[in-house]
Amino acid sequence: MPAMKCNEALAHADRGIACVLSDPAVSDWLKAALRAQLRRDPVDAVADAAMLQQLLAVRCDAILAADQRLAEEPQLPFDLLL
Repeated sequence: MPAMKCNEALAHADRGIACVLSDPAVSDWLKAALRAQLRRDPVDAVADAAMLQQLLAVRCDAILAADQRLAEEPQLPFDLLL
């Protein structure tokens, strides 16, 4: 990739990061994590972020599946509980 295109791509990425860091709707945790990752080797940071995403997605899916199973269980009418 020519140097000019590479610089443009980096500038575009940095603008997106700056936008996230300045957004009051973005959690403080995410902002802190992003700032910490910017000081690391980018390949290692992306690998760790991908692993974090995968682990949290599997956990989230398990929680949602359990919630769905609970929602599908027959419920007794309130009157029968008295």
